[in-house]
Amino acid sequence: MIKGWTTTKLMAVGGLAVLQIILALSGAVLNAVTGTAIGGIINGFVIGISFILCCLIINKFWAATIMGGITGILALSLPVYLLPGFLPKVFLPIGTGLAADVVYSLTKSNKRISPIITGGIISLVNLLVGIGLAVIFVMPGLIQYLELTWSLPALVGALVQGLLSGWFAWLIYLKIKGTAVVKRIQR
Repeated sequence: MIKGWTTTKLMAVGGLAVLQIILALSGAVLNAVTGTAIGGIINGFVIGISFILCCLIINKFWAATIMGGITGILALSLPVYLLPGFLPKVFLPIGTGLAADVVYSLTKSNKRISPIITGGIISLVNLLVGIGLAVIFVMPGLIQYLELTWSLPALVGALVQGLLSGWFAWLIYLKIKGTAVVKRIQR
C-alpha cells in the first residue's frame, strides 16, 4: 500500500463515489418527471458535498481524484455528468476531484473555512470543465447547453451553490466525525 492509504480508506472512497451516483440519479429522475433543470441544481449540491466530505473524511491527497475516477466510470451510462454514453464525461468528475484535492490541500490548515472555499472553486471547475468538454468534443445539444451555462448568472450561481455545498459538507462532517465508522476510516 502507498503510505497512509489503507483498504478501508479506498473502500470509503469507492463508497462515497457510489453514494454520489445514487443521489445524483434522484436529480436526473426529477428532471425527467418535471421537465425542468432543477435536478441539475440538486446534483450540484450532491457533487460538492460528496467531494468535500471525501477530502474531510479521508484527508489524503488523491482521495477526491480517485473518487472522481470511480464516479466517472459509474456515470458513463447514466444521465448524470452530461449525456449518457458521452465517453469524455469521465474527465469531468476526475477534474472536479483533482481541483478538490488541490484546493483542500492548500487550505486545510483552517478546517472551518477550507470546505467552503473548496466548494466554491470545485463548483466553478465542474461547470467550466463541463463547458470545455462540450465544446471540444461537440456534444449533442451544444448550443442549448452553452446558453444555459456560459453566462454570468450561471457562473455566480455555481459559485454560490459551491460555497453553500461546502458549508453543508462541513456541517455534515461535524455531525459524523465522532462516529465509529469515520474514526476507523481516519485511523
